[in-house]
Amino acid sequence: MLFNTPNRLSESRSHAKGVQETAFEGPSFHDSYLKDETLCVRDLIQHLSLDSSARKAILEHAAQIIRDCREISGHGSVFDAILQEYGLSTEEGVTLMRLVEALIRTADADTAHLLIRDKLSDRDWQSHSGDSPAFIVNRATNGLSMSAAWVKATGGQSGNKLISKLGDSVLYRAIKTAMSVMSRHFVLGQDIEDAQSRAAPFAKKGYSFSYDMLGEAAHTWADAKRYKASYMHAMTEIVKTASADTVFENSGLSVKLSALHPRYEIAKKEACVPPLIQDLIDLALLAKNNNVGLTIDAEEADRLELSMVIAKALLETPELSDWDGLSIVVQAYQRRAPDVIKYLLDTARNAKRRFSIRLVKGAYWDSEIKRAQEMGLESYPVFTRKENTDVSYLACARQLLEADDIVFPQFATHNAATMAAILHMAGNGSGYEFQRLHGMGGILHDEMMKRTSIKSRIYAPVGQHKDLLPYLVRRLLENGANSSFVNQFLNPDVLPEVLAEDPVSVVLSHTEIPHPKIPQPRNLFNGARLSAMGLDTTQTNVAQHLESLPKTYKNIKAQTVVAGRNQRGKIEPVWNPSNVSEVVGTVTMTTQAQLEKALKSAQNSKWISQTTAQERAECLRRAAKALQAKRDKFLTLCVKEAGKTWQDAIAELREAIEFLEYYANRAEDPSQAGRTALGVVACISPWNFPLAIFLGPIAAALGAGNAVVCKPAEQTPLIASAAVSLLHKAGVPKDALHLVFGPGHTIGTALIASPEIKGVCFTGSTNTAKVIAKTLADTDRALTPLIAETGGINAMIIDSTALMEQAVSDIVAGAFQSAGQRCSACRLVCIQDDVADGFIEMLSGAMEVLEIGDPAKLSTDLGPVIDANALGKLQNYISEKRKIWPVLGETKLPALEIGALNGHFLAPIAFEIPRIDVLKDEQFGPVLHVYRYKAKAFNKVIEAINGLGYGLTFGLH
Repeated sequence: MLFNTPNRLSESRSHAKGVQETAFEGPSFHDSYLKDETLCVRDLIQHLSLDSSARKAILEHAAQIIRDCREISGHGSVFDAILQEYGLSTEEGVTLMRLVEALIRTADADTAHLLIRDKLSDRDWQSHSGDSPAFIVNRATNGLSMSAAWVKATGGQSGNKLISKLGDSVLYRAIKTAMSVMSRHFVLGQDIEDAQSRAAPFAKKGYSFSYDMLGEAAHTWADAKRYKASYMHAMTEIVKTASADTVFENSGLSVKLSALHPRYEIAKKEACVPPLIQDLIDLALLAKNNNVGLTIDAEEADRLELSMVIAKALLETPELSDWDGLSIVVQAYQRRAPDVIKYLLDTARNAKRRFSIRLVKGAYWDSEIKRAQEMGLESYPVFTRKENTDVSYLACARQLLEADDIVFPQFATHNAATMAAILHMAGNGSGYEFQRLHGMGGILHDEMMKRTSIKSRIYAPVGQHKDLLPYLVRRLLENGANSSFVNQFLNPDVLPEVLAEDPVSVVLSHTEIPHPKIPQPRNLFNGARLSAMGLDTTQTNVAQHLESLPKTYKNIKAQTVVAGRNQRGKIEPVWNPSNVSEVVGTVTMTTQAQLEKALKSAQNSKWISQTTAQERAECLRRAAKALQAKRDKFLTLCVKEAGKTWQDAIAELREAIEFLEYYANRAEDPSQAGRTALGVVACISPWNFPLAIFLGPIAAALGAGNAVVCKPAEQTPLIASAAVSLLHKAGVPKDALHLVFGPGHTIGTALIASPEIKGVCFTGSTNTAKVIAKTLADTDRALTPLIAETGGINAMIIDSTALMEQAVSDIVAGAFQSAGQRCSACRLVCIQDDVADGFIEMLSGAMEVLEIGDPAKLSTDLGPVIDANALGKLQNYISEKRKIWPVLGETKLPALEIGALNGHFLAPIAFEIPRIDVLKDEQFGPVLHVYRYKAKAFNKVIEAINGLGYGLTFGLH
């Protein structure tokens, strides 16, 4: 058991508070997570154990169901007809979906009118005229065509004339009405009372319900509190109508764990698991006492192991031992699905508990694919073909049906072929139910309840329009995709035999089981190179490995390296910025004589004139492989020397490897043939990216045939020393790469002033870049190439069409990740006044849940700023600005007890500023400035941002 759950609720609450520091160990599905997709699917087909004759009988049954449903319904509802005409395979269908999802949240009429004009003006609505068999769809098409013509005739996308605004108002009301109709199609009611009232006609047909209180993940404690209150109120109302003898006949409630805690993440498991378990016990006890069910929804792959921790706790809670109403959702598109089911079944058997599993196909496929690509994972957590998921669903269904002693299966599907397969595998058994979403699959499920004794349950979303958006988009994607069963179910142009295809036969017909147009996550460059391998810290084994590393790397030494030889000199300690009492290692400083020796050696290096592009590229590729092999050492140094969190360290390591691979390819690019090297290049790098931006310019210079003298930042010499050693071992000649240490005003200035330097790569402050340029000019080398990447007052603009949750999430990452110590960090947010109050409330709440502390802990969001000097400057700025600007949000520093870490920690803060031009320079830390603007002043905002004089990145929501 995770912990001993007390018998009384009050004691349970007390106990939950007392286990905050307990390590909650979850299951590891690492092997199945990385298992080859082909092997996964072959194992699933074997377990499914349906021969060709059985599959043929299933498909004949499914085709007959489709024919019968079509005879009953004709072409279906108006909504079905709209989705068939304007599916997502058409540009017009995509445009309508974009318009709907943005218009719902657009607060002001002016922006809404611009949005409508923008989306309607450049699409060919006339091409759909008269195509639909439904009269009202053709009427809608004519209306869209007329609207587009109106937009064109009254000024196009701008439409700033009075007559256009009057017409736009009519159009706006019409579209809002249409959206309301669409919302009601997928949402049963605006509150639980409304939903239960509207459920009555469905209940008469024999349906039960699982009510889902709409709302995505909580971003703040206020969100979580509101969602819990909503769940408790809904459960209180649901139990009032529970009159059946079993939980399987009564309606129940579905809950999303991410809605109950703003940091429902594996890295935060010690903080989030106890209160989540207690919240669920509160709901479960209310459900248990009234014979009602409670379903735990599935979410993204990175939360799966955490969900299993909580599921195990609930199955093992003594107070719930005689209640069969717990249901866990499992997603069949997860390659881990069979292992997840086995884990749940084993847990339930050990606890002697009967429970339910709601089997679904999955709702986050596109984001799971993208996440794996971004993270550089070895494989995808989900299947890359729809038919592979279909096979997985059936194999999981078989697994559940074989465990009817312990589990009550709930098969959520809108697919007649899937239903027919389950009926075949179940035989005469009836210990399961089907489920559908409200607004989908109604005809199919009505027909199945008439034909069989199997009951059906409606998953019924409940909520206001403002909570509808993410759910609505998922439903539109599911219904509008031309490969979707629900999209083609009532389409007479698609033969039932074609629609009711056998997924096993389809899979076996492929020469490649994975989808050939979806490359593996690291193979995104058409075979030119692999992207750098990442680490998924949401996997328990990975997390445990990382947190064990800091103990293994101590007393690192960095020495000046001239022609491959370590030089003697003054030795200085290198401190851990998150614990200034800890010496990470030592650095030997460079003398003027050693610098001159390095410059002379570099100038005479044969690397400059006697190496081929292929030789140089091979050195860089060997270095990339060596860097990957030494991953643990470099990650640990990034955490201990630079104060980076594990996530930042992983990203930096990957970027460094990418630089080496990229410049190796560039060296061999035919476009570079015939170009001559500059000679000796000085590479001066910053402390905020001590590995990636240290190695990147060096790799570029070496790849082009130059020798390099590199000077890293004073704060991060250990990482630089290890990287130079790695390059030498990879084959870079000792006289082609030299490493020097020292302050910028001494060694740095002397390096730049040297006539041997024929090019400079610099990353750092704008002021320092200007000093370098002046030094080159003062030494009669003004034409010496200077590549300088500097910071800036980077801005983001948010207008009223933005999805505010996403905007706030991006701002928190952009402004405060790496403790704001990025030249690309977000320093200024310009928010449209119409939505500013809600944005500020959400931003403040999101800042409250950030965790500052030791970056060696995975639970830490922000580590320290780099040193005492940086901390002092930022503290002075914040102290000064508190006197004149309102503070919109601030993260609290943890209380530092005796013996706790003593580092350069600074709490993130957000100010509201009266004008953009009050910002005069960049604050290189977690300090954000927020400016409200009127929609009509948008162009002036752009002008003011440009007037700041410098910026490296820009964001727009």
